[in-house]
Amino acid sequence: MFVSFPVIDAANGLQAWKILDDLTNHIDLILTEVAMPGLSGIGLLYKIMGHKTRKNIPVVSKFFQVLIYVWFELFLFLIIRATFFYGF
Repeated sequence: MFVSFPVIDAANGLQAWKILDDLTNHIDLILTEVAMPGLSGIGLLYKIMGHKTRKNIPVVSKFFQVLIYVWFELFLFLIIRATFFYGF
């Protein structure tokens, strides 16, 4: 069984916001990138969170994957550093 979904794409963050701000567009999920021209993915997320109805739409972004990776790397660095200095 093949299921298809309509997709609305945007060339940049500002165009994405205009699409989201138009309530005639039925949006169920937002996929965004962190680095976009005009309005970043983080800026777009702030606008979405401040919107009366759009704030309830799930947002998926690579930013969260990068953030988790950075925290993991920092955690490993702190463990290695503690092991070196304190001999655990």
